[in-house]
Amino acid sequence: MRYTPVITARKTGLLPIADHNSRVLILDTMPGEKSLILQQYYACKSNFFWKILFKVFKVPNITDYRLKKQLLFKHGIALWNVLEFGEQKANGEYSVTSETPNDFYTFFQNHPKITRIIFNGNNAADFYAQHVGYFNGLTMEILPSTSALNTWKSFEEKAEVWAHALSREA
Repeated sequence: MRYTPVITARKTGLLPIADHNSRVLILDTMPGEKSLILQQYYACKSNFFWKILFKVFKVPNITDYRLKKQLLFKHGIALWNVLEFGEQKANGEYSVTSETPNDFYTFFQNHPKITRIIFNGNNAADFYAQHVGYFNGLTMEILPSTSALNTWKSFEEKAEVWAHALSREA
């Protein structure tokens, strides 16, 4: 039997990207290592989030993070993680434990135009349901994870689902 060590790391999430015109909130579970190091959402090149957004909004690949945030603002999109803190264990599979959710009550008070949540994968939706629950007036939708580890759909299939979801008004 092969031994796989369990590596545990306590993570602290990133601040939200949102402005007063945000109508749609895209939520993921926790940022990855590269995102935490660079303090940028979806900094790992193997995650297709930005590539999908560039395709959906018909813009060339953008490398400047400030311009990526401007793209979100232009389309009324806010970006955040469900969890503020969590221990991520890597033992062949990644799992998050000892988690603490972000303060969604205050976030939604400060961003009253948000009427829709899009979850970037089932894990984000599951943690949200477990820790936060339903806010009156918000619609919620689970989309395929943009992670390259999610192989249930091809890049093109993911992009099509995301394009359909983001084309609808909040």
